[in-house]
Amino acid sequence: MTLFEDRVSDVSDAPDGEIWPAPSNPMAVARQLIDDDGLRDAEGVLTVRWWRGAFLLWTGERWVEIADRAIKARIYAALEGAQYWKPTTGAPELTPWAPTRHKIADVAEALSAIVHVSERTEAPAWIKGEDQGRMLAVRNGLLDLRTRKLFPHTPRLFNLLALPYDFVPHIPYPARWSKFLNQLFADDQESIDLLQEWFGYILSGATDQHKILLLVGPPRSGKGTIARVLTALVGKENTAGPTLAERLHRRRAPAVNQRRGQPDGRPEIPGTLDRSPSNTLYGHLKRAAEPRRCQRRRSNSLPRPGAPRELVGAREPCADRRATGGAAGHLGLGTRWTRPAPDRRPLP
Repeated sequence: MTLFEDRVSDVSDAPDGEIWPAPSNPMAVARQLIDDDGLRDAEGVLTVRWWRGAFLLWTGERWVEIADRAIKARIYAALEGAQYWKPTTGAPELTPWAPTRHKIADVAEALSAIVHVSERTEAPAWIKGEDQGRMLAVRNGLLDLRTRKLFPHTPRLFNLLALPYDFVPHIPYPARWSKFLNQLFADDQESIDLLQEWFGYILSGATDQHKILLLVGPPRSGKGTIARVLTALVGKENTAGPTLAERLHRRRAPAVNQRRGQPDGRPEIPGTLDRSPSNTLYGHLKRAAEPRRCQRRRSNSLPRPGAPRELVGAREPCADRRATGGAAGHLGLGTRWTRPAPDRRPLP
């Protein structure tokens, strides 16, 4: 063992401050950051990832995008009092790590390389270990949609969404909700069944059907109540409300996000949904679209435009409709699933 290796391995004589690799070796610094800063779970699986131009952290239920500044702040905090052995012509010297903007940027770049997930990965996906099939993240675990069994949460599943409530296998019959739907659709059991099917499709997180469900009706005909119930089921943080024009003309709205984006295209953490009065998008959105790159965003849509009363044969809406109010015949559902025409415009 050389003198330098001996001094590095023997840290008992070192002054206050942890011993880290030299700033000239950012990959080693990033690996020690992962080990020392708790960026693995109890099974040793990484809880930080770099995917499609952004860092994501595991929350215990799902992966959440965080700003680059948040990661850099964490690196600054870890290295603020750190030291490293600096080789000299004589004996190596214990030198303050002294983090700077350029040193931290090098470590962050190295960290992104170590925890990188392929851009071709489509969430949700199993990124480590055996593929266990489609799972739905709920508050009390991962629900296997085939067997209805619950499994523990794990960062091996790269999921960006989690429903904000527990899965309960046996629940009472929703009598109040059933009464509400019967008031809206009268004897139209086909529309009620279709709505139930759509709710299940939305909750599953699937987008492979490439379908849009259209709710048509005048004001106070039940569209808003259905939308609010579906928002509660999906979770407000998993919904967005861009206008139809923004959906059709994505070049004019590059910052459409789970919430209304900030000017640079990144999401706002606090705030309310920007909900159009004519339509609501229930999006299983993958991540923010940023001006510097184009991202595909998968989502399920529930437009709810108003319609002239004479077209749906509705009576006057109730003056004071409460939780289950509304008049039968006000609301119409498109019972045929129609694939929209593909957008063949070149990407920006």
